[in-house]
Order: sequence, then structure tokens, then C-alpha cells
Amino acid sequence: MAIETYDDLLGAVEAVFDGGDYSGSLTLLDAEAARFPDHSSYLTYLRACAAARRGDLPLAIATLRAANAAGDWFGAMLMRQTPSFQPYQGQPDFEALVAELERHAANERHGSLRVVIPPLSSTNGPVPLCVVLHGNGDTAHKAAEGWRALTRMGYLVVAVQSPLVEMRDFALWQDADLAQTEISRHVAEVAGEYAIDLARTLIAGFSMGGEIALHLALRQPFPIHGFMLLGPGGPLSDDHTGWQPLIAAAPVPGLRGAILLGDQDAQITRDQMPLLAADLNARGIPCQLEMLPGMQHTYPYERPDLALDWDGLLARVLHFIG
Repeated sequence: MAIETYDDLLGAVEAVFDGGDYSGSLTLLDAEAARFPDHSSYLTYLRACAAARRGDLPLAIATLRAANAAGDWFGAMLMRQTPSFQPYQGQPDFEALVAELERHAANERHGSLRVVIPPLSSTNGPVPLCVVLHGNGDTAHKAAEGWRALTRMGYLVVAVQSPLVEMRDFALWQDADLAQTEISRHVAEVAGEYAIDLARTLIAGFSMGGEIALHLALRQPFPIHGFMLLGPGGPLSDDHTGWQPLIAAAPVPGLRGAILLGDQDAQITRDQMPLLAADLNARGIPCQLEMLPGMQHTYPYERPDLALDWDGLLARVLHFIG
């Protein structure tokens, strides 16, 4: 398999790793990881996991220690919960590494943060807001870039980052209630800093961020007029029936949205997305399904070779939402 994208590399490593060929995983990562410097922390972590599974604790320690010295960081909770590291818990060399890593991580962690991009066109009146959420293993900066096109359509884009970070540039959405609390706080703070047209607030998300976005749209902790889910993934999205209690309880008046799905996305359960859209429509929440030809599990701006009309697609979706 040719490795063209980061997702290609993850898929190839996962296949070899799951097959028990940990040396093969290391060989693949050694050959390809340097091509994806924006993902250095996670690829280093995978390399350490493969070394640990192979029984080479010294290599795992050396890998993480070198990355830590170069600026990457890894928290103690990650080291405690990772299955590959379970056999080494309590061993002096491993415990010394965990303490070293946590000292660095403690200085780098921060609470939930946001990235704000104002609309390109100036206006004297209130502007519509779109809250955007990153996927697991990403950052608010990546989400802001992924949805930047909305600023050309007059939206104030606010990307919120989860406070759950145990690795550099690798934030996670794991708790929908915590996510709702943090995102609601950011929206309230932004509303105090900008003139917001609250009747037109949207929420958008990629991957697990898409699942969290739909959670909030259905719960309405603040007024949300519409939602856009790009490649939504997560425990509920793996089986559309998991959404049904939330959909049934949703205060639906006026809520509309869209699911945007790459037709080559192998990281999510694509067959569940039409069923989820049908469930939403049946509840009176109009939802359209848009397919992105050639797209894998990524943002359109990361695949300029596909020449997708991302602006045009977003304009159609915004017209549908109204």
C-alpha cells in the first residue's frame, strides 16, 4: 500500500500492529513518520508502543525520552493507561521515565482554550457565530483552519479545544458533559467580547468533534440553529441507534443540519451516516447528507489535489440550514 497521507500511515501501522508484527510497525514508522511532522507526538507514541510490545523496553524509553527532550510531551495518565505499557508498571526504569515525562507535561498542560477568527467582511451589526470542534488527536488550531472558509461567508469562527490533553497537540473529547460545560463557557465569553447574532449560531465538528457537536445541537445548552458534521465518528456514530434517545428528547423547532462524508473515509462507519440522517429527518430535524468524492478522514484543505469546492459546498449547506 502506498503511503500518501497521514491516514494512510495510521491505517498501515494499525494493520501491522494488530497482526502482531511489532518489528514491522517500527520499520514502517521509521521509514515514514518524518513526512508528517505535525503528528510527531502521536507517531513517537506509536513507536514506543511497538517497541514495548516487542519486549524492548530500553528502546521504548529511549524513544519517549528523546522526543521529550525535543519538545514533545506525554502525561503520566497516558503512560498508566496505555495497554502496551502495562507489563512495565512498577519497574524502576519505567517509573523513572514516567516521572520525567510528567514533570514536563505538568508545565505544558493548560485548560480548555479557543482560537477565534473574525469574519473577513466587516459589519456594523451582530455577526453569526460558528463554534467548531476538532477531532480526537487534534487541536483547536487545526479545527479553525479546517473551517476557516466560513469567515469568508461572514461567520465568526470559534474553535474550542478540549481540556483533556495528555500529549502535545493531541486533545481528546471523551466526556460529552465536560465538553458541553467547557464549550458553553467559551460561547458565553465570546458573546461578551463580540456582537453575536445568537439566532444564527451554528456548531460544526470533525470526527469525534462531530459527535460532540451533534450532542450539543440536540441538547441546546445555548441556542444552536444548525449543525455541520464532517466525517463524524465515535461510540454513538458507530451505531446510529445509540443516538435515538437524544434525538427523541431534542427540542427540535428550527434545528437543521448536514452530515459531510468523504466517500473514501475508512476511519468511520460510513454505512451508519444515512441511517443517522434518516433518524434526524424522521424526528423533524431536517438533515442532508453530502458526499465528498475522493475524500478520506481529513479536512478538505488538506487535500488540494482533489480540487473540491469546499466553499461552494459550505454555501449550499448554509442555504439549506437557512
